Amino acid sequence: MTQEVEENSKKRKAEGDPEEMEEEQTTSERSKEVTDSSSVEKEGTPKNEESEEAPIEEAKIEEDDSKKEEKKEETMEETNDNVEPEPMEETKDNGEPEPMEQDDNDANADGDDKAVEDNPIEKKESDKDDVEENSYTNMRKCIVQNDGTDDNMVKLIGLKNLFSKQLPKMPKDYIVRLVFDRRHKSLAILSDDPKVKGTDDEIIGGICYRAYHDMRFAEIAFCAVSQAQQVKGYGTKLMNLLKMQAIVEGVEYFITYADNYATGYFKKQGFTRTISMPKSRFHGLIKDYDGGTLMECYVHPAIDYTRIPEMLEAQKEFIMRRIRTVSRSDKVIYPPLPKGWKPMITGHSSRGNEAASKAIAIPGMVEAGWTMADLLASTAAAKDNDRQRNHLKSELLNIVRKIEEQHFAWPFREPVDTNEVKDYLEVFLQWCCFNSKSVIQEKEVVALLVFTFIFLKIWTSVKPLRIDTSTLPGPKHYFFIGYLPDVLKFWGDWPNYTTSQFKRHGKTWGGKLPNIGGVPGGYVYINQVQNIKDVLLDNFDSYEKGDIWQNVLGEVLGTGIFAVDGDVWKFHRKLMSHMFSRKLLKKSAEVTKKKLQQVIKLFQEKTEEGDSFEIDIQDIFFRITFDVTSEVTLGMEDVDSIANEQQDFQKAFDEISSLCQQRFTDPLSSLKRALNITRRERRIKELKCILDEYAYNVIANRKIEDDHTNPNESRKHKSDILTLYLQHAKENSLDLSDSLLRDVLLNIMLAGRDTTACALSWAWYELLRNPNVIEKIVNEVQSICGVGEDADFSYDSMQKLRYTHCVVLEVLRLHPPVTNDPRYAKKDIVLPDGTFLPKGIGIDMCFFAMGRDESIWGQDTLKFRPERFLDEKEPSPFKFPVFSAGPRMCLGRPMAIMNMKLAMSILLTSGFNFEDRNGHSGLYKWSLVQSMKDGFPVAITRNRRCSSSQDDKI
Repeated sequence: MTQEVEENSKKRKAEGDPEEMEEEQTTSERSKEVTDSSSVEKEGTPKNEESEEAPIEEAKIEEDDSKKEEKKEETMEETNDNVEPEPMEETKDNGEPEPMEQDDNDANADGDDKAVEDNPIEKKESDKDDVEENSYTNMRKCIVQNDGTDDNMVKLIGLKNLFSKQLPKMPKDYIVRLVFDRRHKSLAILSDDPKVKGTDDEIIGGICYRAYHDMRFAEIAFCAVSQAQQVKGYGTKLMNLLKMQAIVEGVEYFITYADNYATGYFKKQGFTRTISMPKSRFHGLIKDYDGGTLMECYVHPAIDYTRIPEMLEAQKEFIMRRIRTVSRSDKVIYPPLPKGWKPMITGHSSRGNEAASKAIAIPGMVEAGWTMADLLASTAAAKDNDRQRNHLKSELLNIVRKIEEQHFAWPFREPVDTNEVKDYLEVFLQWCCFNSKSVIQEKEVVALLVFTFIFLKIWTSVKPLRIDTSTLPGPKHYFFIGYLPDVLKFWGDWPNYTTSQFKRHGKTWGGKLPNIGGVPGGYVYINQVQNIKDVLLDNFDSYEKGDIWQNVLGEVLGTGIFAVDGDVWKFHRKLMSHMFSRKLLKKSAEVTKKKLQQVIKLFQEKTEEGDSFEIDIQDIFFRITFDVTSEVTLGMEDVDSIANEQQDFQKAFDEISSLCQQRFTDPLSSLKRALNITRRERRIKELKCILDEYAYNVIANRKIEDDHTNPNESRKHKSDILTLYLQHAKENSLDLSDSLLRDVLLNIMLAGRDTTACALSWAWYELLRNPNVIEKIVNEVQSICGVGEDADFSYDSMQKLRYTHCVVLEVLRLHPPVTNDPRYAKKDIVLPDGTFLPKGIGIDMCFFAMGRDESIWGQDTLKFRPERFLDEKEPSPFKFPVFSAGPRMCLGRPMAIMNMKLAMSILLTSGFNFEDRNGHSGLYKWSLVQSMKDGFPVAITRNRRCSSSQDDKI
């Protein structure tokens, strides 16, 4: 088609067509201008985009001064090609230009080529403004980065002021932090209008972005244009210049979180909500923003985005020429059909296809390209639609009939008695009218249709999985909801409930559940060693944590190691495995010993005032493990929660863990979380802000310290987890987001603080009920570590405490901090015992129930007897999966066991007696980790026989 137009153009030029000659000259001049502009822009681009100090990149796009002196008439003709059509009016959603409406004069042209070409579109006086709007004159662009130079700092301050003014809802400190961040760049456009005095170097628009060159994408942080320039097309110019800069830097994608006010702008600039870039390229590198819409734009390296208006105009001109060419072709115009016209139909043609026969008889139908086959296909499709509508109607009636026959449909069978629903009558009156047990017929029909629609939507989205309950034992099932009543009733005591079900149904049981909250449509519960090994090792790749962990525990775990799968999990696992070395264990032993001695000093101060005092020993253990985790794994040596009040972070961490756990059984948790309409969800958001503030402050301080540390010197915190991540990022030229580091910090805190503190609390619960065990521990510790100030509580000594080690294992058998570990099937699979698992079903490994299984531990399974572990060196991790097993086995297992042995060794030989005078109930507080309900208050008295030696030691 293009070739045909070119040949016609050459023919007309050969004949001396003056307009064609003029158009050729204008196009040549315009191409020269664009080429010159492109060369100026490329010359100002630094070759090394990743250098720390990027020079200012300026590309001044100017128009030849001689062209400004041309006549107004010539200018109006030449600039017609530069008019940029409105994005939403001139382009379709797929990006293709729409053909303009054909002018009536063109349609009725009599072949006068000159007349048609001279006036294809009526020129308006506003075209001059359009020319200025679509050109890149009177402006300069520059790429600015915080390199410490005065010129760049002035421009960055101007950009900061522009963003702060145009984005009033964005926190100003956040804008300052990103604009002046050395890893961010900003593209600014500066006014260079000679007609307006005082506007030189005035920043009229800018975009702040951060490029991840290894991943070939960039994140847009801020985008704004000054108020006076927003109606002049500068927003489009700004984005087009940024895309050209992206081509220079090798960036393929732009990605951004847009609020509700900005999505329209980004959509016009080529952004879409459909993310085609692989998630692995940006996952963990950009921060999630609540309420924002993630949008993406692909940058094609072969497109000159500054010439898009010119290209669109050329496409429009080509289409107009084709329209004019077609309009001059020979055609037959039939007069209007007379009133009462009837088609001439033969008997043969009307058999079964009367509608098509009538249509083909209309004059002009055949000339327009219609055939009888086309019309028959059209009428057949219409009949199919009728049949489909009738079929759908019968199906809906069948569904309504089934709903009415259900036992649970009783509220919809009869009108509601207003006397029986006084408490919530006003709610119903908003959409129905109840009057003396009578309902208006129309509203009854509407209510029934609404109920049917909601029922169908719920059924298709939350229906249970295909589980054969005839072969899989389990609790009593109900229609649609499965065994959900049991879940809601016993959720607060779930570990004991699952244990009782194993006794009743065997080692594998389960059932259907609606796909709501944190439930995937059904669960299978296992505690058989072979099945546990299959999930954790043999078929490891067939199971995953899944999206449910993100939906339920996203505010706590984020994208940390405990809540992710695949490449992200492997990344975390590989880095953290380098941290848990023998050197770190020795350091942990020293820090734990220091904190325990601080606790003993506190006990001594309390007992000086009287013979005994009462204290929540569980709270003490949480403070100890918080300080140890902060110093050993996070490198924070100034934390002292033992001597001070508990920090807001610790309280918020405990509360948000408990609140997020409630989402597992809340049918509307996803909706409540999205709308933020309940007290629980609002509280979770508040607590998340406390966690974020604490974590981001720690990360910021560590980055400052890391920047000011000489790499040739030994680093003070070289063994902590944050330094490990930052060093890895530098060595491999990675940009790790603060959001990812925040998730790492919270996951480490959950593993290091909560699990060990809960295990120690339950250890004291069992020890105070078994004083003979305490005596054996004291004897072993004194025989191996020594007595008094000469006692050696080092890492090496802890490895020799065999009986104390068995006590730790026995505590974890009966009281595992993590009682259940659910996974989700990635495909249909069969367990070693023959149980079929459909894709998507949950598989819950019940460690609490395994620790109480008589077939594994004997008849005395409920008895606290550490001696059961003396006969074997270490229990199989699949028989004793408290620390999980296989590729996801807990990396901190040696540290947790050592710290527990240290706590028992030092505190039990410290000269103090512990007594549970109130008699704790032994109930759990059901959360991510199972702490003791209402804490564990114990009475502490000084043992006079050992007090003097311990005073000397302290």
